Amino acid sequence: MPDAVEWTAYRLIKWKKGSDPDESDEEIYEGLSFLISNCSVILLSLAIACFTGNLVECVFAIAAFWTTRILTGGFHMKTLTGCVVLSVSIFTVISNIELPAAWFPYFLAPALIIIMIWRGKEQQHNWKQILVLCGLAATASGLFIVPSTVALSVCAQALTLFGRGWRYE
Repeated sequence: MPDAVEWTAYRLIKWKKGSDPDESDEEIYEGLSFLISNCSVILLSLAIACFTGNLVECVFAIAAFWTTRILTGGFHMKTLTGCVVLSVSIFTVISNIELPAAWFPYFLAPALIIIMIWRGKEQQHNWKQILVLCGLAATASGLFIVPSTVALSVCAQALTLFGRGWRYE
């Protein structure tokens, strides 16, 4: 069975072009697949959060996870559909967990240590600086609004660094 995200991107290109995509459309195909995947994660996560009443927590979970992900990289699923399912599951679970404030350092401190150990100089991005700064600002403000959500998001992202050897992009 083909990946649903890639199938959708293929069909959109075919519909727009009026014929089957060829090798010259490969870059467009990959970019469209990535865009569909990310939009699906955000929209599905926010829809579930609206339904469960945890919209603020979900927004901060996505902001913290996304910011940490851009800065550190990490494990990627083999399919984009798998990525959507796993990411939506992570954001749904994290936005529904409420930890006592005293537990906050027990999740954030090890996560930051893992990130500092695994992060190499080759992964330092000098692009998307404005988006990274906005994400860092959202994460920092989330530490005062929903600290357990931010700590769990950063911790979840730090754990993806252990899968780096499987498929890192």
